[in-house]
Amino acid sequence: MRNPVLNILTLIALVSLCGVSAFVLAVFFNPDSTLNPFPPPTMPAGIVLPSETPTPQSMPPTWTPGPGTVVATIRALAPSSTSLATSTGFTLPTYTPTPTATDTETPTPTITDTSEPTNTPKPTKTPVPTKTPVPVSIDIQVSDFTVTSYSHDPLGDTATLYAKVKNISTNKVTATFSNSFALKKMTKISWTCTASSASCKKGSVSKLTKFSTSVTMNGSGSVEFTITATFPHVTAATDTTAQITASGNYQGTTHDAKTQPIPFP
Repeated sequence: MRNPVLNILTLIALVSLCGVSAFVLAVFFNPDSTLNPFPPPTMPAGIVLPSETPTPQSMPPTWTPGPGTVVATIRALAPSSTSLATSTGFTLPTYTPTPTATDTETPTPTITDTSEPTNTPKPTKTPVPTKTPVPVSIDIQVSDFTVTSYSHDPLGDTATLYAKVKNISTNKVTATFSNSFALKKMTKISWTCTASSASCKKGSVSKLTKFSTSVTMNGSGSVEFTITATFPHVTAATDTTAQITASGNYQGTTHDAKTQPIPFP
C-alpha cells in the first residue's frame, strides 16, 4: 500500500522544481526583469558619430562698388584791387679802408724736465721666508777607551790606545773623533780604524798634541780605533782624552769625552 505522505511530498517537489525552472528561464531571457534580484547595471548612452558627408560652406558675399556721380559746383572769385608800385630810393656805399693784419709773434716753447725725481722711493722687496731645517735626534758616545800598551825609552816613548765610537740612535750621523794628550808635542801619531755599518779613514801626522778624523755612522753603527803615539822622553805619567762631536744639525745626547792615564815611569 502506497504511503500518501510520500506522494504529497513528491508532488510538492515537482511543482517547486517547475517554478524554479520558470524563474531561471525568465531571468535568463530578460535580465532587466523585476523578478531578477540582481539586475545588470544601466549602460551609458552610446556615442553617435557625425555624418561622414561634409556640409558645403558658402563664401560670404562681397561688395562690388558701382559707378557713381559726383557733382561739383565752381564759383567765380571776386576781383581784388592791387596797390600801385612806389619808388624806392637807394644810397651808394661809403668806402671804408680795411686795416692789414700783421704777423703775430709765436711764443717759443719751453722745454719741461720730465725725468723722474731722484728721491723716488724704490719698490720694497718682499722677503722670502726661509725654511728652518729640523734638527735630527742622535745619541753617540765613546763606549770604550783604554791604554793597551806603553813603552819607555830614552830615545822616545810609545803608547798604544784603543777607542770605540758607537751611534746609539737609529739616525745617520757624521761626527768628529779626536784624541788629545796633556804633553808637549808628539813626534808622531798614527791610527787605523775598523767600521761596522759606518765609514772611516786611517792616517798619520806628526808634531802635534791633538789629532781628529771624521766618521759617518748609520743607525746602530760603530767604529773602532787603534792609536799609536810616539813622544819625546817622558819622565812622568800623563793623561789622554778621547772625544766624539757631531758635525751638523743634530740634537740629542753626546757622550764625547773620556780620560785615560798613561802610566809612564
